[in-house]
Amino acid sequence: MSGLAAKQLGLELVSRHNEHFIAVMREEAERIAQEQGRVSTDELRVIAEQRGLEPEHRNAWGAIFVGRKWRPAGQKHSAIPSNRHRRINLWSLA
Repeated sequence: MSGLAAKQLGLELVSRHNEHFIAVMREEAERIAQEQGRVSTDELRVIAEQRGLEPEHRNAWGAIFVGRKWRPAGQKHSAIPSNRHRRINLWSLA
């Protein structure tokens, strides 16, 4: 299995086990992107915490932005303390 095939299989499995979480977070991501032009997982993590939502697997955060609906719109340093100021992607609607 190629590296790309393994990545796609992994994302498919993560998506399958986090369907509700991903669906709710995609709705929120779309709303924020429409209002502000772009969105990151930082904003979504705050919303998930407020709603008491937590993914089964941490890669579910990235799976939110899989698909043709999204395009990369830059990067920023995360404000979430557990992310230790690492760079995260910003996303806009395609």
